[in-house]
Amino acid sequence: MSYTKAQLTTKLQTLLRDDADIRWTAGEKSEILDEAYEDSAIVNTVKDTSLTASTSTQTYAVPETIDRVTDVYIADSAGKESRVAGDAWEQRITDLIFRDSGAPSSGTLVLIGIKQYTSSNSIPVKYANYILYTACLKAYELLMNKYVSGMLMADVSMAELQQGLNYFESKIARENNRIAWNNRGIKI
Repeated sequence: MSYTKAQLTTKLQTLLRDDADIRWTAGEKSEILDEAYEDSAIVNTVKDTSLTASTSTQTYAVPETIDRVTDVYIADSAGKESRVAGDAWEQRITDLIFRDSGAPSSGTLVLIGIKQYTSSNSIPVKYANYILYTACLKAYELLMNKYVSGMLMADVSMAELQQGLNYFESKIARENNRIAWNNRGIKI
C-alpha cells in the first residue's frame, strides 16, 4: 500500500490541526510536503536491467530509473548474475564507467541503485510517517520564522513553538531509526 501526495496532504492537515489553512496556507503545506519528500532518508531501491554490457564499451548512460548506482552485476544468457567488483566501475554524474577497457564480460548489465522519491510519486506506507513528521517540523520552523519576523499574531508563544519543534524532531528520530532497522543490509 502507498499514499499519494493528496492523501499525505490530508494527513498533514490533521497532524497540524489546520484544516482551515489558518496558520499555514495550502501553498505552504504543499511546499513543505515537497521538501519532506526530498529528504535523503527516503529513497527507493531500484534494480534496472535495461543495458547490455559489451567488453569493448567502457561508458554507459545510467538509466533515469536510478539516481545513484550502488552495485553492478552482469547476467549471462542463462540469467546467472555475477557481481562486478566495486573498484572496477564508478559513476560520474549520469555515466557508469568501467575503469579498464570495458565491461568485464558481455551480457545484461544489472544495476542496483537508489532513486529519490518526488512528490509526484506514491510513497510506501513505511515512509509515510517519516515524511509527515518531517513536514510538520518544517511547518513549525516556518511558523517560528513568522513569529520572529512579526508576521504571526501573538496567540502562540515561542515556548509553544519550541515544544512543537522538539516533539516532531523526536518523532523523526524514532522513524529514522525504524527505517534504518528495516533497511539494514541494503547498500545505500
